[in-house]
Amino acid sequence: MVNPLSPFRSLVAVMCVGLAGCASSNVPAGEWHFDEFEIGMLPWGWSVGETNAGAATATWYVFDEGGNHAIRVASKNSGQTYNLLLAPGKFAPDVDLHVRLRADTGQEDQGGGLVWRAKDASSYYVTRWNPLEDNLRVYKVVDGVRTQLASADVKVEPTWHALSVLARGTSIEIEFDGRRVLQVEDATFSGGGMVGFWTKADASSLFDDFIVSEVRH
Repeated sequence: MVNPLSPFRSLVAVMCVGLAGCASSNVPAGEWHFDEFEIGMLPWGWSVGETNAGAATATWYVFDEGGNHAIRVASKNSGQTYNLLLAPGKFAPDVDLHVRLRADTGQEDQGGGLVWRAKDASSYYVTRWNPLEDNLRVYKVVDGVRTQLASADVKVEPTWHALSVLARGTSIEIEFDGRRVLQVEDATFSGGGMVGFWTKADASSLFDDFIVSEVRH
């Protein structure tokens, strides 16, 4: 199910006009709604990762959320342990990512977000929403060390919300519920890599309707 509140960017080609005569398009690369996967199991082809490993690896599994399948994560970690679930395959550096997520529980941390251009479970870009802090942030994680690139205040109820990332070259644009809230330039990771979901410490959250497109120029 796709959230009607999230105006997903078109996946068809958008032709430039004028003297430039250029063309760009978003080419579908992956789409997961998780209804085809067995409840209680890790979705086929996906892999669990962990940055700064904690006492116990988080559990990611397909969850029945009112008749709709979604991905749920349960974790007892704390501190600077980051829980990752990575989609199958490697993607181009320029990507358009969309997901719906819901923050459920967590004493230390809540919410979660999206990972892209991941070299491995310790080096990647991530944007995450945290309802405990009422903010949305984008970071780079290099060899397990997280550095904040930008932050915005986002005060909403911890229900289902839409999160989007548009990464083109050094430009990163983040949308929340269809509204652009962050834009930053960073050149740390320029190559392609893995994409997926992210939570911190003990955050338990749901993820659904994950769409990945590769941005062509």
